[in-house]
Amino acid sequence: MRVFLDDLPSLGVSRLRATGAITAEMTSVLVEIGGASVEVGLGLVRFPNKGSWSFFLCPQCSRKGRTLRLYEGRLLCKSCLVARGVRSRCEGKSAKRRAEMRIPKLKAMLESEVSLRLKPLLWGKLERRKRLEAALQRAEYIVNRSEFKQRVKEEGDVAVHSKVSAWLRSSRSKGG
Repeated sequence: MRVFLDDLPSLGVSRLRATGAITAEMTSVLVEIGGASVEVGLGLVRFPNKGSWSFFLCPQCSRKGRTLRLYEGRLLCKSCLVARGVRSRCEGKSAKRRAEMRIPKLKAMLESEVSLRLKPLLWGKLERRKRLEAALQRAEYIVNRSEFKQRVKEEGDVAVHSKVSAWLRSSRSKGG
């Protein structure tokens, strides 16, 4: 059975930093995931405004990464997983298929009553609603566009062009 990145248990440094489990002063952290306990190094990038970002240091290759995943009993970064042949589920799929896979996830996020943020803001449950709605419209457009292209191939160019030109003539006469 093929294993995908999406199926592996993962641990994100951003979530640990937001909850306070990791601070800017820490250089390593003991991580427990899937029954495995590993000490992982931490990297830090400081900004001139006194802010900072934390990163995990991959136990295998020492690269900085935001997420580590458990694979065959080891915590690995995405680069190490790709080197071992583990890919994302959507790689190798057409744009239409990726859009079809994304539509249910976007609809679920938009219909959710619970805030998607760890620390929700006071004025709403879904702070990124416009971006999610735009992503949903884009995904639906991609699916519809490919279905339209398929219909053009099946019916032939002449039939489709005559329908489109008739629609354009009727919409111009209504608007003018």
